[in-house]
Amino acid sequence: MRPTTAFLGCIALVVNSFAISTAKAESAAEWALVDSLSFQTLIPPGQRVVISLDANVDSLSVTAPLDNLTDLAKQAIEKAPVWLKWDLQDTFARIKELYPALKKFKPERHAVLTDSIVNTFASLIVEAEDPIVDEVAFQVAHIAPELLSEMVDYSALLVENAQYVYRNDEYLDYAQVLDYGSCSDEDYYSTAKYRLRTAEGDTIEYELPREYYYWYVVHPVLSRETPVYFRPASCTTSVFWRQYLFNEAEPGYPVLKDRIAGCQTLWNSLVNVDSTANGAVGIVSQWVQDSIEWGTPNPRSRQPLEIYKLHRGRCGEWSYITAAAARSALIPTTSSLAYANDHIWNEFWAAGRWVQWEPVNTFVDNPGSYERWGWKFPTVFNFRGDGYIWPVTERYTETGKLQIEVRDTDGNPVDDARVSLYAPHRYEGWGIWFCGALYTDRHGQCQFAIGDSLDYYVRVDSPVGEVSRTKVIANSAPGQQYDWSCNLPGRLSRLSVNPVAEPSADGQYMAEISFQVPYEIVYGYGFPKQTGEFAKKVYPGAVESFVCDAENYRKYLAGSNFDAFEVQHNVSSGSFSVPISRCNTYHFVLSNEGSFLPKQYVSAVAKLYKKQPTWVASTTVLPPPQSFFLSQNYPNPFNCSTLISYRLPTGAYTKLNIYDIGGRLVRTFVSAYQQPGCYSVRWDGKDRFGRDVASGVYIYRLVAGNLASSRKLVVVR
Repeated sequence: MRPTTAFLGCIALVVNSFAISTAKAESAAEWALVDSLSFQTLIPPGQRVVISLDANVDSLSVTAPLDNLTDLAKQAIEKAPVWLKWDLQDTFARIKELYPALKKFKPERHAVLTDSIVNTFASLIVEAEDPIVDEVAFQVAHIAPELLSEMVDYSALLVENAQYVYRNDEYLDYAQVLDYGSCSDEDYYSTAKYRLRTAEGDTIEYELPREYYYWYVVHPVLSRETPVYFRPASCTTSVFWRQYLFNEAEPGYPVLKDRIAGCQTLWNSLVNVDSTANGAVGIVSQWVQDSIEWGTPNPRSRQPLEIYKLHRGRCGEWSYITAAAARSALIPTTSSLAYANDHIWNEFWAAGRWVQWEPVNTFVDNPGSYERWGWKFPTVFNFRGDGYIWPVTERYTETGKLQIEVRDTDGNPVDDARVSLYAPHRYEGWGIWFCGALYTDRHGQCQFAIGDSLDYYVRVDSPVGEVSRTKVIANSAPGQQYDWSCNLPGRLSRLSVNPVAEPSADGQYMAEISFQVPYEIVYGYGFPKQTGEFAKKVYPGAVESFVCDAENYRKYLAGSNFDAFEVQHNVSSGSFSVPISRCNTYHFVLSNEGSFLPKQYVSAVAKLYKKQPTWVASTTVLPPPQSFFLSQNYPNPFNCSTLISYRLPTGAYTKLNIYDIGGRLVRTFVSAYQQPGCYSVRWDGKDRFGRDVASGVYIYRLVAGNLASSRKLVVVR
């Protein structure tokens, strides 16, 4: 029998109190904790996580999807802040899924190629230094994998881009980059602080939400371009837009850094003012107007430095260079697209809201200007650097609602179906144009805000089937809600499970299980012919869960009908107890097998209890240990698990870590203040992600205050 335990992660932490007990008489039975585990993981579509409850050997185990990540990728994930680790792991895993045809026909070559891409970008993070580690890690985690694969030969651009955020910041008086912590802290991050003058004339300071800092200041993708180096006419080498547009200029054109020097406010809340009187926003507007003229360039381009070299552009080119100049000056900026109106402009974020901005027309905070031209907007979407788009139509026109519901042939809601919206183009004779796309949620629903006085069409695409472009609204009216639903010809995959009552047990064992699905990751394309897939977190996520015995688990794996209890469908959390008879094995399954697109992020805790007699005891109190000591693990070498014990003579902040022979962190056992006492940790031979470590020599190190000790152990597989 294992000792009573309290758990950190998947590691059993045994606390030996300073007392010994002498048994006198048997009393009533009580539950003793004999094993416990906890984990977090991403479950890809079509896969599962299984916790096995084995009363034969008093143990729990977990089977999770393999990640197949390189050692360098694991080092990069370890170095990244906590809030970015799973995003990075997901991006690296998605890179491994690129080039599916090569993977199918030449898997070994595919593995070498994708590992090389992963290592290229992982090394940027591993080699990065403060203060840009988080900025580099965010870019790697949140540029579409397809774009990253195109950037392998100039991946250092991401490091340079982060460096110039800080270098340009040194010249700005209205903005300041703030670093909270450093890469030695678990949850460090950066953002920016700004000064703004309100419409009432008051000067205020505010801090940018950190996600806006990374997405709309740091991120190098402005629209649908791949970030590249480009050589302007005045340069002998290729450069990136963040460095060049802020610090340099061709002869006869203004240098943005010089124009913006001494500016004290991001924006002075003036409408349609494009001069120094309107803060940095007015200065950037003026700089753009002085740097390019209206006209059709040859070639058309989305690359800011190519646009600058031509000094000419239509609304698209003006939008791209405005976004680049603004971000180089640390103004959080995005692009706004009205696809069926053939128009694009910008918005900047200031003091809690997005503000319309279009230098070519001297527009600032004037969203009603387009309707005064006589335009009708079907939809307006804003763009994020990984290709995700989100609707902002209500900012520009009166709207109604179009509610979409998608179901399969059996009437089950279909999640993550791509619903594309179409409407007549602004120019008569140009036909019906794409306006934007949304993805259905787990209830099979999505909703568009739509402009008035227009006809609308919908197309649905899903692995379950499709619906070709269909007219759903004629002459829409503001304030109205329109409902449209469809049944796709295919059928969603469903578990062939027969819910049964909880089995009777002999009362010797009990398992407690709880789980949460905080979010799911939806992948998709915002626009047709988009280069890469976006990854969008949706809160919460959902899975199917159940518990079954060994026989029914085999049926489940074989795809046959099976019996299970504690069956839950489409749930975001759960908690229950399971009685288990001795010599039985049960399997608790978290399944994402009914999903086509999203990954589910899950966290779970499981505890296995065994009934024990309670003894009436006399107690002798022992003094705390007299010396600091780290014992040799036992057994050593080991295969399944080993016990590490240590003594603390005084209370201290204690860390117990295990490292591989190269000094890379494998697992953190303890990181907390501990009282004087004797402690033991049982290691199951897994790393912090729940994966079995390879055979070899490892080092475990104990640090308590100013005391430290290290020993070696050997894992044999």
